[in-house]
Amino acid sequence: MNILSLALLGALPLAAAHSAEAAGESEFFDPAGSRLDRLGQAVAATSDLAIAGVKGNDDLGSNAGAAVVFDLATGTFLTKLTAPDGAAGDAFGSSVAAGGEVMVVGAPDDDDAGQGSGSAWLFSIHDWENPVKLTAPDGAPGDAFGNAVATDGQLAVVAAWKDGEEGEDLGSVHVFNATTGTWLRRLEASDGQTFDQFGASVAVANGLIAVGTPFSDPKGTDSGAVYLFDAASGQQLRKITAPDGSTGDAFGGSLALSQGLLVVGASNQDANDGDQIAAKGQAYLFQTPTGNHLATLADPQGQPGERFGISVAIGEQVVVGADMAAAGEILTAGAVLTFSREGDFLARYQRTAPAPADFLGQSVALGGDAVLAGTPQADTQGAQSGSLFSFSLSTGSLPPELALTLDGEDVILTWAPQAETSYTLWSSPDLVTWQKLAEDLSANSYRDTSALSAPQRFYRLTLQP
Repeated sequence: MNILSLALLGALPLAAAHSAEAAGESEFFDPAGSRLDRLGQAVAATSDLAIAGVKGNDDLGSNAGAAVVFDLATGTFLTKLTAPDGAAGDAFGSSVAAGGEVMVVGAPDDDDAGQGSGSAWLFSIHDWENPVKLTAPDGAPGDAFGNAVATDGQLAVVAAWKDGEEGEDLGSVHVFNATTGTWLRRLEASDGQTFDQFGASVAVANGLIAVGTPFSDPKGTDSGAVYLFDAASGQQLRKITAPDGSTGDAFGGSLALSQGLLVVGASNQDANDGDQIAAKGQAYLFQTPTGNHLATLADPQGQPGERFGISVAIGEQVVVGADMAAAGEILTAGAVLTFSREGDFLARYQRTAPAPADFLGQSVALGGDAVLAGTPQADTQGAQSGSLFSFSLSTGSLPPELALTLDGEDVILTWAPQAETSYTLWSSPDLVTWQKLAEDLSANSYRDTSALSAPQRFYRLTLQP
């Protein structure tokens, strides 16, 4: 049976619980993948292609790195990209970006200008064999140029978050013509300080460039900030901080731009002065023309340590990764959540068969009608070979909350009528193993006569058009 994109949960002995679960799940992986590849630490997409970084790939030497490209609609593996001058330890694939007809891949440990100076490669989707190498004109050892990349098809943006005198890590960002690879300009924070690591994240869209500095200190040590620049001139427009920012939040560790909106992740938010074990994480929506805060996003089921906000993407919806979220009793399985552009929660995505330490959502992207999420430590083709999951994007509103009523030893489940005419009801003792209770239900209620035979039971209602 085809489980569609939304589901509801209720639980005993609780009166009810409300969540959204997404389905339409596909897994993409490198057919020649192997252990410790860690495919999926970085992901990007166009409307019909997906690219995932494989920085642990050893084809050109230990951890030389690679990137793999898939057909988004079918999941078909199309090609593997490597640096023409790739060598052991380059970490090619640490970052990836896609826009228009180009893709960018970062290799922050490349040694062209000294050990760890870094580089990036610009690929045309029409000519994979002749990429253009991008380097910083003032590159130096340890800059890690290529740690983060972005492109809108016109410009390619490459960060060097450890740029500066030895040990300073102020960071810088370089802008290139995405057609020719010509260097255009260098961006810096007007008030940059040592260890800010300006360029930990970058985005470019609609004439703007956004740069994250999660280790800057505007509201306490490592509270974080984001800088917005005019993409054409390089002029700094504004500095944005979290309205509730505090020590250790790492605001700006992830960010994305789209049509007047900026989404920023702060995966250490609520971390009790930097205690990441306690961090639930948040994300924030801002209007780019004004810098005004529009909404604060959080996981409705958020638990300490889940790192909500470790990755973000934005298009018709907002996507936020929580790579250490649990799936029932399965720790660090990971989750991905979607929100409207106004900040309303829409759906929660987890693997149908979650596994511990998959870290689903360490990277996220939107492509076509799919949500993409990396699972860099999935064991699909060996320990930590990694993979990429695609979930059908839910565009509808949430279905109504399930209501649970006890009638003697029976449980009566009810829900409000919807446009859907048929439902399937599932139950689970642990949110991991699901059993079908009934299908093709046309009524808006169901009596479970076996509910009290288990100490705890969860219910899921899937809607069929």
